[in-house]
Amino acid sequence: MADQNNPIVIDVDAPANIPAVVKNPSDFKGVVRLAMPVMVGKLGLKEETVRKEAAYAIQIMEKSQQLQQVQGKSLYDAMINIASTGLTLNPALKLAYLVPRRERGNWIACLQPSYMGMIKLCTDPGGVLSISSGIVYEGDEYDVEPASMQLTITRALALQPRTKLSTDEKKLLEARESDFWNQIIFGYSRAQLHNGAVEFDIIPRERLMKIQKLYVKTRQEDAWQRQHPDEWVKKTCIAHHTKTLPKSEKAALAVDLYHRSSGSGTLEDGVSMRSIDAVLGGEQGKARAVDLDGPCPTCQQITEGGFCRNTSCPDAEPPQYPEADEKIHN
Repeated sequence: MADQNNPIVIDVDAPANIPAVVKNPSDFKGVVRLAMPVMVGKLGLKEETVRKEAAYAIQIMEKSQQLQQVQGKSLYDAMINIASTGLTLNPALKLAYLVPRRERGNWIACLQPSYMGMIKLCTDPGGVLSISSGIVYEGDEYDVEPASMQLTITRALALQPRTKLSTDEKKLLEARESDFWNQIIFGYSRAQLHNGAVEFDIIPRERLMKIQKLYVKTRQEDAWQRQHPDEWVKKTCIAHHTKTLPKSEKAALAVDLYHRSSGSGTLEDGVSMRSIDAVLGGEQGKARAVDLDGPCPTCQQITEGGFCRNTSCPDAEPPQYPEADEKIHN
């Protein structure tokens, strides 16, 4: 059984004939086919299920030029992780996505569990009874018990009849669409455990903005986040909360995959992907949680983006910068 805080990706011997780089749709389909016997024989999926996942992957590839040039091993691993997590690429269910990411100048394929996929796995046997997330905005009335961090929303502005709202309250509601980041106070996740206890995880606006700014996103991701910033906040709160909640081995792996795939490998300030976990409060490899505004806890030198830049420090890592032709912002 894997350590819940350090999920283990099932280790299988990859075929020797996986191409280093996928150069065309035919190569993509070949790598997917190479993963199919392992998904059936070693990971226990039914052959019919595997064929469906292969078909979903090929459909996604046909719509993405980046997926048609990813590193072959990354695509193979992404398909294996579908079986390891028990998720699906079925576009109707929206439990997971196959996405291209830029890492050190190369495209890689990642399996990215969705908001709904993580909820599904967190509520599997061995996890929590239920989990949900939300946002508290300016104008909402709420109470937080400092000792237990129990949240009670006593009056949600958006749920009140419009005829009972004051002029200022109506303006606050309208501002949520045009000025989202200045209108939110915090995002939260609520989990009910099997023993009846309820746990909350609260992330203030400033912390959410720091996490959001760490990522270098594609144009499609930028557009999605601008159009649905509330959904991004809810998803981030769920991912953060699952770090400390009881969960099944599959859920632990899915959360780890989410953090690994949520960045592009190269971040705004040259920080590597493992710093994302440091920002969210987890640990990956030798990276340690570092206060974004404070010194490195090991050598006390100033950090950048939550990671030490002192090359002699055990927590340091040489920065990775985007290629000259890569755009960090639109």
